[in-house]
Amino acid sequence: MLLERRGKIKGPERSTYSTREESETFKNASESYEESSRKMSHKERSHVIRGKLKRLFKKGCDNYFLVEKGERVIMEVPLLVMVVVLAAAFWALAIALVAGLFCGFRYSFRGEITEKVDVNGACDKAAEMCENVRKEFEEL
Repeated sequence: MLLERRGKIKGPERSTYSTREESETFKNASESYEESSRKMSHKERSHVIRGKLKRLFKKGCDNYFLVEKGERVIMEVPLLVMVVVLAAAFWALAIALVAGLFCGFRYSFRGEITEKVDVNGACDKAAEMCENVRKEFEEL
């Protein structure tokens, strides 16, 4: 109002005020909005995070990373362990996996993860590519 009096901004051309009560629809919408925009307490937030971590941990333990040579399974490790090792020693694991591909090892996954995404198809393509490179190198 002060800025309006000083002429800095233009005030509303027409304003109305009412003492009539708000409609029931507006009250319901207002209550619904306030409920949905309510901030979660620390306890609620930690409960949600704990639930998500539990599901992630369960998925990590239910899915496995397999290392195979020929028809024999050399190693079968829960995916959670692979993620931890990958986070702790990324370069060492990456070099070991690539070297393993060139030595004839194949990698695959077992569990629910293979139902949603064709991860094993990608692993097979990488193994075939390394096999082709190895054969070309041997021919030289």
